[in-house]
Amino acid sequence: NEAFNAFLEDYFTESVTSDSITLHYTLKDPSAYGISLAEPIWSTHDINDFDYYTEDLNADYANLTSFDYTTLDKDQQQIYDIMNWDMSLDLSTTGLEYYSDIFSGSSSFQSSIPTTMAEYQFYTPSDVDNYLSLLNSLPAYIDTLCTFEQNKSAAGLFMSDTSADNAITQCTDFIAHVDDNLLITTFDTRIDAMDSLTDEEKAAYKTANITAVKESVIPAYEAIIDILTNLKGTGVNDGGICNFDQGKEYYEYLVKSGTGSDKTIEELTTMIEDSFESSLTDMYSVYSNNPDAYDYFYSGDDLYTNSDPTEILNTLKTATTEDFPTPPEVSFSIKYVDKSLEDSVSPAFYMTPPIDDVTNNVIYINNSEENGNSDLFSTLAHEGYPGHMYQITSFYASNPNPVRCLYSFLGYCEGWATYAEVKAYDYADYVKYPEDIATI
Repeated sequence: NEAFNAFLEDYFTESVTSDSITLHYTLKDPSAYGISLAEPIWSTHDINDFDYYTEDLNADYANLTSFDYTTLDKDQQQIYDIMNWDMSLDLSTTGLEYYSDIFSGSSSFQSSIPTTMAEYQFYTPSDVDNYLSLLNSLPAYIDTLCTFEQNKSAAGLFMSDTSADNAITQCTDFIAHVDDNLLITTFDTRIDAMDSLTDEEKAAYKTANITAVKESVIPAYEAIIDILTNLKGTGVNDGGICNFDQGKEYYEYLVKSGTGSDKTIEELTTMIEDSFESSLTDMYSVYSNNPDAYDYFYSGDDLYTNSDPTEILNTLKTATTEDFPTPPEVSFSIKYVDKSLEDSVSPAFYMTPPIDDVTNNVIYINNSEENGNSDLFSTLAHEGYPGHMYQITSFYASNPNPVRCLYSFLGYCEGWATYAEVKAYDYADYVKYPEDIATI
């Protein structure tokens, strides 16, 4: 159905041009898709745009459901099912916009933006110009987010004081670094790597970036601190989302969105409890049959011999071909979370590459806690091979419709990575048990 393909193309363009970050992280070369943005823009949290978003979503949903399902081929039907499920779910949150969180949690705006901007790739000088424009417009964007928080507070939906304090600490930690700020050091590295620029142009860009960080980014973070400090005490609920008036309804949306499942909260709770019980039974069985081996495994000693992340990933990449299709040839680099962000971001994360440039991949490791080789091995299996990096690059290499790349269901992605992490122990070069301890 060519009309359906045309609809998908229009929907993809509409989605990736919603803001500059989305476009840049989705496509390395938007022009190859006939896509461009008139000027660099951030996403919106302006209350005046909520009604427009709902109208737009309803229009997209009406266009989607206007197609005769039986005229679609197998791949198109799969895309239809995904979009239908996702749009229906989003429409169910109409009127619950203020239940969403911007400044709380490990994926909060203030904790994710530094790394997002530090990984903003400079393919051309125009990318640098757009980047600097985004930094300089950050205060105005933060103003809209602060207004959003004021409206949340007025509606009785502001975060707890504990969450506010955590967010304030995240902001304070980040702006405590000025001259050696992450957005200065990483910018200089990216600029120095651009052979197309003269030394004078590089110096000018570096100066402009320092100005943007000091006069735009840091004041924007100070504005977040100010608004959260002023609104502290207005959070009337310390008992979780479910204690808000429509909290249970919004929580059900979050669970469904996160898991990608239509199971009820009760069904999922039962599944989790059954899983706990089964795991505990297995652990007790191991211990009762061989307490020495059990104690040895949990002794805290490093049972895995390798401590080099790159070597571990290369070993896993080769070993996983025993059980999985050969992955596409891609490169990867290991980076470490900046110290100013160590207390506010995940232990590790994989940066999804643009769909038209899957060869360059980045995995971040958080060194905030001292982890042994065994923890590093399982972390890299989760984020790399046969986890997220294998999952994403293999999928992109299958040449899917670009619309498919807009969707990332957390339950599916993390479910795969967790399975891959456990499966990877089959490939681990573990220190052998002492001879007097029987194998399990």
